[in-house]
Amino acid sequence: MGILLIMIELFLTDWWESQEPIPEKLTPLQQIPDNKPAKINDIVSQLKRLHNPDATFTIDLWFDERRKTRFISGEPINIYYKIKGLNKGTRAYLTLLNVSPAGKLSLIFNEFVEVGKEYGSLQAQENVTTVMQIALETGQEYFKAIVTSEPIEWKAFIAAAAKGKPRVTFWGTKELIVDVE
Repeated sequence: MGILLIMIELFLTDWWESQEPIPEKLTPLQQIPDNKPAKINDIVSQLKRLHNPDATFTIDLWFDERRKTRFISGEPINIYYKIKGLNKGTRAYLTLLNVSPAGKLSLIFNEFVEVGKEYGSLQAQENVTTVMQIALETGQEYFKAIVTSEPIEWKAFIAAAAKGKPRVTFWGTKELIVDVE
């Protein structure tokens, strides 16, 4: 059995410019260096602020070893995730985004996942899977996992989440920041 993994790089500058502005309520959790393009800064800032404090479930996200956040550039790593707190058989959608040290936004994973279903080589009754193997760039890499009850329509989801009223039954997020030497 084989697994085909695809990474899609999104260059959202043109798409983002054509959208309605996101409310000012979204501000960065961490200041992004000013040497990155302004449009990407806006996207990254909004992505970092996207959080649901009322989520009834959790998302674990890690690379190779839990709690390891320092890696060597060019060294391939495996991405893993686990969704806890939803009933087995619940339909959910997992989106995993990455912002590289250069400010490039990439969609790594955007798929349906069934909570409680085993993916890949798993321990009994755990929804843990190797999403893909990637190589990290030197600097700070930012990853954001978003789990929703329906596939995400980005413009509507981010705008509604900024107002605290996303149009999904449930949603939750997890972020992971790693340093790469």
